[in-house]
Amino acid sequence: MRSKFFVPILFLASIVKASPPQAVGPIDFGGGLNLQGSITDIKDNQSPDQCNCVSNQDGSLSKVFGSKRFVEQSMSSWPVTGLYHTQATTGTTKKDIVVAVIGSNIVISTSPQNPNWIILSSYVTPGQNWSFVTMNNKVIMTGDGMTNPIYQFDIFSTTLTPLFASNISSESVQLRAKYLLLKSNYLLFINCADITQGTTFYPSRVYFSLLNQPSSAT
Repeated sequence: MRSKFFVPILFLASIVKASPPQAVGPIDFGGGLNLQGSITDIKDNQSPDQCNCVSNQDGSLSKVFGSKRFVEQSMSSWPVTGLYHTQATTGTTKKDIVVAVIGSNIVISTSPQNPNWIILSSYVTPGQNWSFVTMNNKVIMTGDGMTNPIYQFDIFSTTLTPLFASNISSESVQLRAKYLLLKSNYLLFINCADITQGTTFYPSRVYFSLLNQPSSAT
């Protein structure tokens, strides 16, 4: 009786040992979250639960650690409608700043260690989306409502002034623009309003500055 059971067990053990190893992973979760089917019916690259995790490019998953405010200081109940990060260098001095528009305030951040918001202006019209460029160590910014001047913020002197002077010559124009673009050291003003004498809107017009002179538009 003992021999009848002994031989099949040895034969089964040899089959298990001869099975080749099967490689598993990395698992591709590119199919994303699937809540339509049952857990046993979804595809191999899908998951029934991806709460608090993200899919990496190699197919693995990483835990989401949440978010943290860049600046803990509260400014307003209005949303942030403009946010811009830039750097400027002169000689051996380098500055790294963040400019934001929150409600009626234009603010900049202080140093990255324990940053705070510093108010540059409290008189802009809320609710506009803002466009920014950096030129000659100045941040030039405009709101798409065109209710405020185009501003320039000098990064090193920390002063905010209108880009176009009020006492202009007869050959100059005062502009407001929805969008700004910097190309080959020319500043482009796109979708404009000419406010030199009254206000005339030119939705399809583009003005450009003189070379490296953003406040002189043609």
